[in-house]
Amino acid sequence: MRSKKFYIPVLLSGLILVGSCGGGSDTSTTTTETSENFKVTFVHMNDIHSHLDEESFSLYLNGTKTYVEMGGLPRAIAKIKELRETSPNAVVLNAGDTIVGSLYYVLFKGNATAELLNLIDWDAITIGNHEFDDGNEGLKSYLDKLNATVVSANIVPQESSVLNGYWKPYKIVERNGEKIGIIGIGYAQKTHDSSNPGDDIDFLDEKETAEKYIEELKEQGINKIVLVSHFGMENDINLAKELDDVDVIIDGDSHSLLGNYTDYGLSSQFNSYPIVIEREDGTKACIASAWQYSYAVGKLDVEFDREGKVIQCSGTDTILLGDTFLQKDADGNKTEVDNETRAKIIEIINNSNGKLEIVDPDPTAQAVLDKYSQQINELKNLTIGVSKEFLGHNRIPGDKYDGVSELNEHGSEIAPLVAKSFYEKVDDADLAIQNAGGVRIAIDEGNITVGEVYDLLPFSNTLYTLEMTGAEIKQVLEDAITNFEDNGGSTGSFPYAYGIRYEVDLSQPKNQRISNLEIMDRVTGEWQAIDESKMYKVVTNSYIASGKDGYITFGEVLSERGGTDTYFGYAETFIDYIKALNAEGKELEALPLEEKPIQKFTGDTLKLLSTINGTESSSEINAYDADTKRLFVTNGANDTLDIFDVSNITSPTLIKSIDITAYGDGINSVAVKNGKVAVAIEVVDATDDSKQERGKIVIFDVDGNFKKEIEVGYLPDMVTFNEDGSKIIVANEGEPNDDYTFDPEGTVGIINTSDYSYTELDFGNITLTPADDGTPVRLGGTPSDNQTKDLEPEYVAVSGNYAYVTLQENNAIAKIDLGNLAIDYVKSLGRKSYTPGNYTIDIEENGKIEMKNFNGLFALYQPDGIATYIVDGKTYLVTANEGDGRDYDGYSDEEKIKKIDLDSSIAADYEDDNDLKVMTDLGDTDNDGEYEELYAFGGRSFAIWDESGNLVWDSGDELSKIVKAKEPELFNHDDGEMDGRSGNKGVEPEGVAIGEINGKIYAFIALERQCSIVVYDISDPENPQFVYYLPEFTKGNKAPEGITFVPADKSPNGKPLLIVSFEESGTTAIYEVNIETE
Repeated sequence: MRSKKFYIPVLLSGLILVGSCGGGSDTSTTTTETSENFKVTFVHMNDIHSHLDEESFSLYLNGTKTYVEMGGLPRAIAKIKELRETSPNAVVLNAGDTIVGSLYYVLFKGNATAELLNLIDWDAITIGNHEFDDGNEGLKSYLDKLNATVVSANIVPQESSVLNGYWKPYKIVERNGEKIGIIGIGYAQKTHDSSNPGDDIDFLDEKETAEKYIEELKEQGINKIVLVSHFGMENDINLAKELDDVDVIIDGDSHSLLGNYTDYGLSSQFNSYPIVIEREDGTKACIASAWQYSYAVGKLDVEFDREGKVIQCSGTDTILLGDTFLQKDADGNKTEVDNETRAKIIEIINNSNGKLEIVDPDPTAQAVLDKYSQQINELKNLTIGVSKEFLGHNRIPGDKYDGVSELNEHGSEIAPLVAKSFYEKVDDADLAIQNAGGVRIAIDEGNITVGEVYDLLPFSNTLYTLEMTGAEIKQVLEDAITNFEDNGGSTGSFPYAYGIRYEVDLSQPKNQRISNLEIMDRVTGEWQAIDESKMYKVVTNSYIASGKDGYITFGEVLSERGGTDTYFGYAETFIDYIKALNAEGKELEALPLEEKPIQKFTGDTLKLLSTINGTESSSEINAYDADTKRLFVTNGANDTLDIFDVSNITSPTLIKSIDITAYGDGINSVAVKNGKVAVAIEVVDATDDSKQERGKIVIFDVDGNFKKEIEVGYLPDMVTFNEDGSKIIVANEGEPNDDYTFDPEGTVGIINTSDYSYTELDFGNITLTPADDGTPVRLGGTPSDNQTKDLEPEYVAVSGNYAYVTLQENNAIAKIDLGNLAIDYVKSLGRKSYTPGNYTIDIEENGKIEMKNFNGLFALYQPDGIATYIVDGKTYLVTANEGDGRDYDGYSDEEKIKKIDLDSSIAADYEDDNDLKVMTDLGDTDNDGEYEELYAFGGRSFAIWDESGNLVWDSGDELSKIVKAKEPELFNHDDGEMDGRSGNKGVEPEGVAIGEINGKIYAFIALERQCSIVVYDISDPENPQFVYYLPEFTKGNKAPEGITFVPADKSPNGKPLLIVSFEESGTTAIYEVNIETE
């Protein structure tokens, strides 16, 4: 088996350290600190990709699109030298991918890059994936010219490798008598899979390797630890959370611009610099990245206490600009701005708080660059054609990869044109395929130069042809998507093409995401469905033809049947294509709609943005406050209320954990409104922990400061506010103790938030209303035999002046008048039928999916979660029909079918070992000890009711059928055991949230045991439509419980969100909701 590999991420400077497995030491010092704490400035770059010269770019300055010269290593070198001189205790780092990506690398390999980087006194550089693009020998040649300490701990050359000894795992630098450990981390899988390292390079796990060298540094007494990492921002955020002793991470690979630059027309995924991770133990880690292509230099100021813990960190990514500004005149020509406009632009730059800065190039660096640029400018500046329009580049539709375009439906405009150039070059090809990552930039309107094409297509790829069946072509497209969607690969594998067109739906299962695949007849131009058995000639680039970037089927075909290398360079091919257009008097422009490869794109309906990790039972219910962008999560494992800052939605930060044991014995629920946080806390008898005492609602402010404590009923299980926040409603479930000798009343409590007065409503004098089908409210024949005690409120939802309460064990809903503080009704929800001609169900745990009808089999709905919404002025209730029994030491109302006696009228339908649990208090209609009817727990569905409790619509057996189609291998599973819960409530719908998006109303249903989320369009209450299914079990998120919808206008990122707390795994996941609406 081929060993894993890593690459050198960022450009290096200084000495190449060889031969040692341990770390090096830099004993240079700076000005003595006078304060007790220790301050360091980390100056950093990443992902330069041989973009050595300044580049034309457009920013919005003075409210107008303004064309500027941005970046260039001479400017970056000038800025770094300035920061090195003016910042006490400066440490200068580079996070990899210093080479590959421009004409400078195509013509000079790493020579030009190394000579420029050698003008900077780098403290350490790490290895990026692209450093290996020309193999071990290519990297060796580059490092031989580079004078820098290279660090990479988890990319390890074997002794026989030509790279052995060229880098070390870490370096120790000393500033003002304080030692700092700098560990290099590379992206193992990506480097191995997407570049060209030799078989003699070993790739080690990033986290485990970091842990090893952290311990080694700590043993040397070093308490300030930095990762210079080419592992990507999302991965580095996870490392920061998981590695308690890491203080700083300088990130590479993700090309992340940190901070809010929207005023200047730039978008960034992270609106703050740096990203600060606060761990559960109170320690912090600071993460910084400096965008890409020598456009920016990062300056991260970190203050440590004397124990080496981060106290605070701040700074900015400074985008480096020239001092010439162009704007379009009335004729559309770019002209230099007048003096008045120039003055305003300079004022904007000067007032940008360091985000923008005019920087003069370093003269020495410029002279070095000129030596190379003079050799290529004649070629680089040669105009070969004209682009009629701006041609944007998104890797995945809508990802804004080029920082400007949001091409949501059809994706990149330039990548399909690259594919078309292949198609035109190989005139007998039936189609062309190009991966998104092989295309690097957008193309601006106007003249196109040779240099721009090499920036667009910077790699040494050639055109390769393969003979493939239609089925194999479809599988190639599926492979490309699987690579990033399922296998952790780069989004650069996303497939673009010419000569074929297709639809992409990321919400579908693996290998089912490509549909409506059609091919264009080369002669007639007509489109038809691809023939899966027919052989076609495919032209692609040599990189993915070999199976790289997840294009597995390409690699298999090449290995089994061979292919042909045309030796046409892919950049040269595109140059020829543009020249041919120009010769015909044509301009480059986006493909017409009918030729676009991506005819329709559907992204992940629920796109995971972040996960808050915990321990088992450490997350159950969550509540979100839009005003503070804070998330409140009940933590049953630690008996705390955890408060998170989610203003940076991709990196939630723990602000505070409130110990609730001072108030009671268990935290059950939380709600937030108008600056008040209400927490439901149960209290148990000190001598019998199964016996409930009256519980409490404890009020905190959003900062976690205690405000008020109110005694409520027994076992407050759920708490919520009414719509204006003037009342708090609590469901006091009142469960009995284990031996059923103590059974408190179930009640609904209402707290007035103006004075915290408390009113409690019991069910003793309420007339119980049967369902329309005659099914009574179920009391169950308990030892208490008392309506007040047997009715157990579970969950509350509010609409207007009314609260609607589920009574799960009782199969009922109660309506509460919040104005009059009275119970309007308690109504049975009736039964559903699995008898022949009705819904089907799987009731046998035999390892098979067997959805069938059964004589005499019914179920009660028994909802847990409930939510409300309004359509055409009418209120509707949505329930998640989980089901629940009373199974105590002193009394149980449930039994498996195989353990009860069945009447002969139904017995033939049931196996002797049938596993289905049914209710023992219902079904023996003639009291002869044999059951003529069987009642299962829960509807295995979600249902919609009107405000009077009448059934409007039930999903019936749809949820089970959806699971059968989407996750057959985990159908009705019990912690991974397929079919393990068919006898016990099946998929178990637990919670429900409702949200409106673009005028349509959606229900999000949490399936607890299935560990998944189902989305329905419920805009028409009588005809809901299935939208999406999200499986989470295999991702480690187990047992979804609390579920919260956040509308776009309340969300930190301006997009609708779904926040789900998973009880068993202790995780809370935050998803962005992306639903297309007409």
